[in-house]
Amino acid sequence: MAGPWLLEFCAIFALFLSCLYALGGLNQPRLRLTRPLLGAGACVALGVCCSLNLRLLGLPVSSLPVGLVPLWVTASFGVGAGMICLLGFGAIAGALGLSEIFTVPVLGRGLVLLLLARGSRRPLVTARAGLMAGTAYGLFLCSVQWSSITRQALLSPRTLALFGEALGVGLVVGAGEFVAFWLTLGVADRVMGHVSRDRLVALLDLSHPLLQRMIVRAPGSFEHSRAMANLAEQAASSIGADALLTRVGAYYHDLGKSVEPKFFIENLLQGETSAHQGLTPLESAARIVRHVTEGVRILREAGIPEPIVEFSYTHHGSQHVEFFLNQQQKLHPGQVIDRRPFAYPGMRPSTKETAILMLVDSIEAASRTIDSRDPAQIKHLVSRIVFSKLSSGQLDDSGLAAAELKTLTERVVDTLVYANHHRVKYPWQEESARRVSVQPAVAGPQAEKQPVIFPRSVGVA
Repeated sequence: MAGPWLLEFCAIFALFLSCLYALGGLNQPRLRLTRPLLGAGACVALGVCCSLNLRLLGLPVSSLPVGLVPLWVTASFGVGAGMICLLGFGAIAGALGLSEIFTVPVLGRGLVLLLLARGSRRPLVTARAGLMAGTAYGLFLCSVQWSSITRQALLSPRTLALFGEALGVGLVVGAGEFVAFWLTLGVADRVMGHVSRDRLVALLDLSHPLLQRMIVRAPGSFEHSRAMANLAEQAASSIGADALLTRVGAYYHDLGKSVEPKFFIENLLQGETSAHQGLTPLESAARIVRHVTEGVRILREAGIPEPIVEFSYTHHGSQHVEFFLNQQQKLHPGQVIDRRPFAYPGMRPSTKETAILMLVDSIEAASRTIDSRDPAQIKHLVSRIVFSKLSSGQLDDSGLAAAELKTLTERVVDTLVYANHHRVKYPWQEESARRVSVQPAVAGPQAEKQPVIFPRSVGVA
């Protein structure tokens, strides 16, 4: 007796794996990660279980949540993923005995709902999609009954009542699916690793304990992260990526530096001795790469959503700490250096948002090394960094197209140019300059090189 059950289980499991394989093959970078992929599969399994239980309770086939699971998945991963889940849901449910799902009215209802909603999270859009899908379902039911009705009985009260009942059921089903979607979306998002907009906005609050930790322990790194956040948000918005998620990722990506902040130059005061003094290149590299694993550990222990943790372990990709690697090569000329201890313990970006952060991380740091605000020089710097990441294969899995790279590069250059604009000096600054026999500086590229002495009576905010 175990044979048929085992074969049935293997067939259902094969259908489930096929659904996951199809989802992983989509051009959707987030579905290449284990958590979102298994989350989408879990939603399909949950939908099948709910359908089986509803049928066991004697509820009609119209009550089955055929469109609910695809709506969940589409809201996070797009229409393509939703259609795969709709077919997978139908195939698995059919294999478990719910053959009535494989009918035109039922699958058609789910397909119409999916195509009309198109992954929108706006209540008005999903409500309209639910009602229209319900109407379509009612019309499907009417068309099924049409063939059994004679021409003489077409306008009889009984026939009109049947049609009205079918349309009414369709509308109730469509409205119910819309309500169920909004009641369960939060749970589905958590299962698939999606972060709500409200949660992202809350994570930007500077009173958050993790951000306070950065501000107190590693203020230089935090200022670097804030500057990055502005650049990354602009770049993401220019190509239609998730700008808010990118900004939050920029705030939290370097949290690991708060463990040993003095090993990072941005946290040293002028004239302060570096903590790398007296260490070998190997020891220094170990301290540098540690901030990646420490950041991931701190974020996960604090319950930060995984899409934000992802920024921490992808912002350096699989690159090496080039400075200390070069130092090691200088100490051992002519020898083959083991590059593994100098490699960051992360992975290459798999989404557009994490790839943008990787680029902006290098660009923002490099922009502090040049004095000129000349747009051509800044563009050369940005282009060189982008090309470096491309040639090293760091952006291969990100899904960024060449046109998108061009667009975000232009936006980053413009942002850097205008973020470092100059202003005309205030009269009290010119007066101060005359007192110490210094010519008043002219607004322009040389202004920042001239000393400014503030009178003791003047308070500077």
